[in-house]
Amino acid sequence: MSQTIVPDMVEKSLDVVFEEIERSGDSPTTGEMRELLSGCQMAGNSLDELWRLVGSTLDHGMERKSLTAFVARCLYVFEQGIKALHMVSERAARTNLSPEDKRSIAAFPEIVNRWTKSRNDLKNLLHWLEVPRPITIPASLHNRKHDPDFEGYIDLQDLERKMLAKET
Repeated sequence: MSQTIVPDMVEKSLDVVFEEIERSGDSPTTGEMRELLSGCQMAGNSLDELWRLVGSTLDHGMERKSLTAFVARCLYVFEQGIKALHMVSERAARTNLSPEDKRSIAAFPEIVNRWTKSRNDLKNLLHWLEVPRPITIPASLHNRKHDPDFEGYIDLQDLERKMLAKET
């Protein structure tokens, strides 16, 4: 599955939750609230999977431009997920819920905290990706071979000599 498809799929699942929020109004019935909770649970599983995909993508690597677009897309989806949980929590406060449903809602703050951390990590990564890096010309680097603060420093010629000496 393509990495660009997954954020779209997660967003579509959140769109269904937002549509149900709109349809149910400010004071949803208990049945509507259960549907919202189920939708949030499904979207939550998808967001957790998306976060794992982000980590896997970073581990395997991706071209910078594509990675920047992917991270920006994931950031938007996480923000939508956090928004959905807040909206459902607000409506749940006005609904008569079963003890099981109340336990589900009680888990929301921990989930929001986890997603907020993920969102903040994505924000930082996106910022890092968008800031241009200075070009370093190797010839501009100092040879610190004789600098006492850099004990153990060897230059390329010394490294080649050591490697060749080990081969013989």
